[in-house]
Amino acid sequence: MSNLAVSNIAWSGDHAQFFSLLSENGVKGVEVAPGKIVGGWENLTLKEMLKYRHLCENFGLLIPSFQAFLFGKPDLQLLSSEATFKYMREHISFVSELAAVAGARILVYGAPRSRQLLGYSPEEARLVALDRLRILAEICWENCVSIALEAVPETYDGEFITTPNESSSIVREVSHPGLVMHFDTGCTSLANLDVKTEILENKDLIKHFHISEPGLAGFSTPQNYHQGASEALKMSNYCGWTCIEMRELSRPAEELDIALKFVTNIY
Repeated sequence: MSNLAVSNIAWSGDHAQFFSLLSENGVKGVEVAPGKIVGGWENLTLKEMLKYRHLCENFGLLIPSFQAFLFGKPDLQLLSSEATFKYMREHISFVSELAAVAGARILVYGAPRSRQLLGYSPEEARLVALDRLRILAEICWENCVSIALEAVPETYDGEFITTPNESSSIVREVSHPGLVMHFDTGCTSLANLDVKTEILENKDLIKHFHISEPGLAGFSTPQNYHQGASEALKMSNYCGWTCIEMRELSRPAEELDIALKFVTNIY
């Protein structure tokens, strides 16, 4: 696997220690939750982002993507009032500037709390979302960055866009390079869908890929869908980035080592 990244939500503290581990295991990139760089949004500047990029590059690592870019911003609801959406537009504009400085081209948009229905029917929500996602796509594309729309299942409190087919349908209808499809193995399994089948059904649209376990668990006892996912990616001639996504566990370095060994063996 040539384009393997790991999300930085898997650790805290000494970034260099973990970058060294990634580099030694042939990992090529770091997916960045921006708020983790300096411990929150208040002190996060383009200058700090550039410093983080240079630190990654010192270990031969690229930053292909961002995630959790709405973490700590609970009021930024996709379907909220026009006034609230104005603040969401401003935040997404800043995030896309950060991504451009980092060299990232993808913003993984899961964030189920920002996609609550807020009293809309699913049909009404879709119409509003199409319009607003098109606006956000245009904003991001000004920096040559794309939002990658992730389906988030009900298990993770997803209310809207909960399956890969819902995500792909919206991406097709918006039809803008600033909005692409993201696929997550754990999310798909938790939606009670066959991971391999869903990848193959959406192979022409998937531009970014998360290798994950349910609940963002570690990989010491991995689910059996990974073999099928790997086969589907090969059958699809997928050439984008794949990223290991797991939460920080009690022994992050050891758990990360386990994950890397498993993923590089299967994928």
